[in-house]
Amino acid sequence: MELSLYGITEEMRNLDILWEMAIDEETGEIMDGDVLEQLQNEIGIYLQNKSAGIVKYYKSRDYFIDAVDQEIKKLQALKKASQNKQENFKKYIKMCMEKMGLSKIETENGTLSLRKSEAVLIENERIIPTEFTTIVQETKISKTEIKKAIKSGKVIPGASLVENRSLVVK
Repeated sequence: MELSLYGITEEMRNLDILWEMAIDEETGEIMDGDVLEQLQNEIGIYLQNKSAGIVKYYKSRDYFIDAVDQEIKKLQALKKASQNKQENFKKYIKMCMEKMGLSKIETENGTLSLRKSEAVLIENERIIPTEFTTIVQETKISKTEIKKAIKSGKVIPGASLVENRSLVVK
């Protein structure tokens, strides 16, 4: 019989009920204690075996996520290098066309052309009038500092310390 983790949990709850029912209310003796203990041991073994598989699966998912992260970093680096190479190639083509005095080259695959464009060059940010500036302000809440303050006895409006339980897989 192969039980799911949920099924094992249900069996443990049912076993708790059986233990309660096995106690004689008048004498307080446990009836069929050996059978119930054997059932409890079997369910414990199921749980242990299932948990081993769960840990293995959880760790394999962690390794997969790490591998995906590494692959993303490699692809981002490759993308950045390709973008830089493309931009440098574009500058090279522009330089060659300017040296040859060409403003347009037409081919069967496409057209290369130089055109006028305008861009603003900021020479000194400090002397730009404020009407052309925007102040960007970002508020960050430091949960670490709030936790320290609450633990030291301070009351922080809008924050409290809650105790959670988290699963640790090693």
